[in-house]
Amino acid sequence: MLRTILSYLILITCFFGCYNSSKNGLEIGLQGDETREKIQKNLINSNVNIFNNKWPVQFMIDADSFEPTVNALNSISECKFISDFTNYEVSPANVHSWSAKMVLFKDTINVSKMTYLEWKLPIFSFNWQESFDDVKVDSKIKKIENALKENRIKYTLIDYLKE
Repeated sequence: MLRTILSYLILITCFFGCYNSSKNGLEIGLQGDETREKIQKNLINSNVNIFNNKWPVQFMIDADSFEPTVNALNSISECKFISDFTNYEVSPANVHSWSAKMVLFKDTINVSKMTYLEWKLPIFSFNWQESFDDVKVDSKIKKIENALKENRIKYTLIDYLKE
């Protein structure tokens, strides 16, 4: 019972502590180091075993092309597309989306591309997760962030902490 209460308290602390307001609406998540520090303080050093010991995130990149992102990621790991953008869909809100498969750190991940008439640029996104032990020692999320920063690629890190 106490473990469940502590889990929910930590979740609520992270959830409410990770809101950023912006002129484009509400962003959930903090940029880079701020997010990682919050997770490390609230979860990694905690004795509560929640979220299956994983930190799931999403990287969102507003860009004309995803090629500069692939080039940046190639500086830390072989990064290449293994499929073209397909699976075209249009949401009820008229958001057009496609998906492709990409290899990064020898893992196959999905990359999404979304467009909307009112957006200036397409939005590309991909999800990543790693164990809290990796966050402390050899964080691929940190490597991805550093590669994007070094190559001046603007991104948003969305934090998906969940049970």
